[in-house]
Amino acid sequence: MGTTALESFKDITSGAAGGIAQVLIDLVKVRLQTQGGGGNALGLVRSIWTKEGPLAFYKGTLAPLLGVGACVSIQFGAFQLFRRRLEEYRRIYPADAKTNSKSLSLSDFYLVGGAAGLTNSIISGPIEHVRIRLQTQPNGAARLYSGPWDCVRKIMQHSGIKGLYRGQVVTLFREFHGYGIWFAAYEGFLSMAMAWEGVKDRRELASWKIAACGGLAGEALWLGSHPLDVIKSKMQSDGFGRGQKYLTMRDAFRQTWREGRFRGLFRGLVPALLRAMPVSAGTFATAELRTMSLSNPHSQRLAALLSRRHPAVHYANNASLTSFQSRYASTTSGNPETLPPHSKLPLKILLRSLLVATISSHRILLGPSLAILKFLNDSHRAWVFDVQRNPLLHAILKKTMYNHFCAGESRHEVTSTIAEIKRMGFRGAILTYAREIVVDNTTEEESGRGLKEMDSASEIESDAGIDAWREGVLETADMLSEEDILALKLTGAGAAVSEALTSRKPLPAQMESALADVCSRAVERGARIFMDAEQISVQPGIDAVAIDLMRRFNTKERGAVVFNTYQAYLKSTPDTLAQHVALAHKDNFVLGIKLVRGAYISSEPRHMINDTKQATDDSYDSIARELLSQGYRDYGVPGGKSFPDIELFLATHNKDSVLKANELQQTRAKEGKALIKIQYGQLLGMADEVSFSLLQLADQGVDAKGSESDAPIEVYKCLSWGSLGDFGVHCVEERVMEEAYIFQLIIAEKIEISKSVHRTLIIVRLTRRAHRSLSRPHLTHPPTTPLPSESRHLDGIPDNPPNMAAKGDKIEKIITRLQARIGEGQFYEAQQQTRVVAARYIKAANWPAAIDILYNVAQSLLKAEQGGSGGDLAVMLVDVFKQAELKPDAANKGKLLTLLRLFAAQEPTRKKFIGEIIAWSSKFGEYPAGDTDLHHVAGSLYAEEHDAYEAERHLVLGTKDSAEVLAKMEYAWYKEDDSHTAPLYAARAIFPYLLVGNVRAANTCYRLFASSLSDDNKGLGVQDVSSNSADLRIFPGLPLLNFLGLLLLAIQRGAPDAYKQLLAKYSSNISEVSAWSEALEIIAEMYFGISRPRQSNPLMDMMGSLFGGAGGGGAPQQRRPATRRVEAPAAEGLD
Repeated sequence: MGTTALESFKDITSGAAGGIAQVLIDLVKVRLQTQGGGGNALGLVRSIWTKEGPLAFYKGTLAPLLGVGACVSIQFGAFQLFRRRLEEYRRIYPADAKTNSKSLSLSDFYLVGGAAGLTNSIISGPIEHVRIRLQTQPNGAARLYSGPWDCVRKIMQHSGIKGLYRGQVVTLFREFHGYGIWFAAYEGFLSMAMAWEGVKDRRELASWKIAACGGLAGEALWLGSHPLDVIKSKMQSDGFGRGQKYLTMRDAFRQTWREGRFRGLFRGLVPALLRAMPVSAGTFATAELRTMSLSNPHSQRLAALLSRRHPAVHYANNASLTSFQSRYASTTSGNPETLPPHSKLPLKILLRSLLVATISSHRILLGPSLAILKFLNDSHRAWVFDVQRNPLLHAILKKTMYNHFCAGESRHEVTSTIAEIKRMGFRGAILTYAREIVVDNTTEEESGRGLKEMDSASEIESDAGIDAWREGVLETADMLSEEDILALKLTGAGAAVSEALTSRKPLPAQMESALADVCSRAVERGARIFMDAEQISVQPGIDAVAIDLMRRFNTKERGAVVFNTYQAYLKSTPDTLAQHVALAHKDNFVLGIKLVRGAYISSEPRHMINDTKQATDDSYDSIARELLSQGYRDYGVPGGKSFPDIELFLATHNKDSVLKANELQQTRAKEGKALIKIQYGQLLGMADEVSFSLLQLADQGVDAKGSESDAPIEVYKCLSWGSLGDFGVHCVEERVMEEAYIFQLIIAEKIEISKSVHRTLIIVRLTRRAHRSLSRPHLTHPPTTPLPSESRHLDGIPDNPPNMAAKGDKIEKIITRLQARIGEGQFYEAQQQTRVVAARYIKAANWPAAIDILYNVAQSLLKAEQGGSGGDLAVMLVDVFKQAELKPDAANKGKLLTLLRLFAAQEPTRKKFIGEIIAWSSKFGEYPAGDTDLHHVAGSLYAEEHDAYEAERHLVLGTKDSAEVLAKMEYAWYKEDDSHTAPLYAARAIFPYLLVGNVRAANTCYRLFASSLSDDNKGLGVQDVSSNSADLRIFPGLPLLNFLGLLLLAIQRGAPDAYKQLLAKYSSNISEVSAWSEALEIIAEMYFGISRPRQSNPLMDMMGSLFGGAGGGGAPQQRRPATRRVEAPAAEGLD
């Protein structure tokens, strides 16, 4: 919980205090609003006291009491959220808002308050409906409802969920208008009070004055919204069926007006106003008090602490926290410093997990929850219940259930979710475009979202389904980065594809083309593809498609790009897998295996499934064991055929299975046996104990028994994405049902989650206690003078401890052992073991050891022409430099440049490595666009390989020697073209340097290019022109080259008039090269102060100001252009 989370907590707790008091004398108001005839408030109070007793004033409010407080909490939390968003949009900062030096207008506060009211109405509508029915029902034996739950049950029996939301439209109007007035009036009265007192900060006002402003705001709320509240009360107390008096909100208004005119619309106003003054005063006074108390320095430090993953370690010397750790820390490895698996989850996700686990493990909650989800899953509902059209319902579902199970609705949300899970330690994400046809084999009926039956041959030939599937899958692929995985459901492409899979016929040509495009896109992004398993009716067809794609894409050099899924609950799976192992051996491709237990048990023919769950567990573990041991049927066993190349992915929520597999892999690694690549994965929002148990083993560098691990442990989370309306509700419903199927496991996980929540809250409490103890003046603070060992650094790396020699020998032995593996040809094993060992030293912050291991092993792998493995370790080395915050000094750059020169020219990993080292030097060096030496070497390598485009990008941001390399490259490139194109190639070197403000380099490029051209072409008739200030060569047949020379001369002299004359003289020649126009406009503005033509569209102007660049390399600050024409690799994630 960082600053934003603390603000949200502050806003919500501020509203809770005053909400409960709002039930006072509410019964009087509602009775006056709903009863016919005359009467006054005092008479009604006397009547209720006499006939029903004093507790009647709380009739219908004791049970929903907490709900009322929650409603006000939501109002305040939403108000502050919308207010902050609007202030950010208007560029009003917190200091301005507090002092009213620059604040929102009253109309802005009205809109923000109205939005908060709308947010609250989704909860307050049903709560107030139940309360009003209980308050207006007959007394004694004639009463209709025994309590609030009985009232809810009877309403839903008669009218369903829609009945609970009776009067919701008028509730929306009342909430928006009423709370818009409430918050706007409060801010208005507060501004008047501050002006009267002559203060600029609201915190300087006396508490009673703040309360008075709040009380007056409450009066304004009810004066402005009371007629709407009357209509709401009448509609929500109305009968059902034949007893219903008001058919619509409009009808209720009409009848109320006919019965009493204005008096009828304002019945019950007196008690409402009597209640509003003290309640509203107390609410706002409490809100301001809580705001001040939660804004003090101790609370800010608390926010900083809670934003870290393990808050307790920062106060490990504190006695209370130390005792807490010893009491609560536990792990399978027996390491007392390690917290349980769920401790890695943020508190927000822990609470959300607890909510889902509670619903899934309670039959009483599960049934209604599934019913609500099914109800909301109907796209033909009225807008109030349409999750896509109702923004409030959309926000509530999305922030709770949807975000727990799904990745997001847009590209930005999905990539943010993937980045978040990677920050938690996951290797990557499995992203699925979930669209499929489900066939019930018992009834042979099809069902699917967004699909319809194909009734004719013409429809079968239609390619609309394939086009939609291709578009959606490619969009999904574009959200992935290296190491991520794209999961495909082929039946999502429509009935034509499903029919081909079912009949085992070739796929339509259009589908074949779509699959090729998808696989190629995945290869481009460094991602992989899972062919998801589906029902037995289409699975053989999917198997055939997957094997065909593996033959094309799963090469020895590339590894497994395409994986097929095998379901262990099918009796035929071991034989199917044996056939595919044989095909991989015969056709020499890498077999990608994703092993699952199965997902279609409710609709598959029963005789094809294992008889018991234990049989499925045994089958799963047996397949995994034999594959990891590299002995399956006739392959890899003594006297049999050689075992083919295989990569295994275990997708399971069974903790025993993954721990057994990991234990076997670690044992084989310790024994020096050959390994296959294995990874693990679970669904997002499910089996977090399994996922984080594996991550903990990976972090600790141990196996399940606590011994040091020698094989990497890589874990993934499987995510689905799509809009909440089209897919999200359906996905959430399926996930909740899946959790319900594993009832006992969910109960156990719920217990662990509850413990983690309890543990986190205790840490919060103990942290606050630690703050109090640390803030006492008599305590001695830690010394600020660094110890001698801390002050000595070599090349940016702290010295080793006294036993450096012994540790150095150990590192040397590790490196020698790993290099021996490389010498034996066990490249993959060497790479993976290096990652594991290095991760151990990284975790201990032993940067020198990690750097030595990674650098030496990466160097050996690259020399052995293992670019992929060596490149992976080289990128990991850069990550260590970033974590250690090392500067790009000569020693550190020397290591990286040594590795860079060892890469093969066509090695794909090299481009990523270059991007990473540039990003590192940009962050920790003096040049915002990246270190000039690194740019120079990278550009020079690209120039030697004749990769002109990449060379240009880096050389322009390189050293003073880079200009000569760039000029020679452009001239060599020109020599392969026509002679009259010389100015175009010269400009490719000159313009980029001018656009980054490097005039000297631009002159160097022109001089070298012109000299080479003159020397190689004696017949050009070149004329040398000399003056007191400059020498110039004139090429009679190349006017544009002359223009470039004269342009540089005008820039050096800073002569705008000369530039204008030059532009006029050569205008006809320049017009033939349209690509120069924009560059010349920018140069004119940079060097001569001539404004560029502007578009009149203010939005475009704003975007230009937001996204305009700055100079790179060593360009002088004052000469940097407003718009960059060279794409400088200055940020992380460049490539």
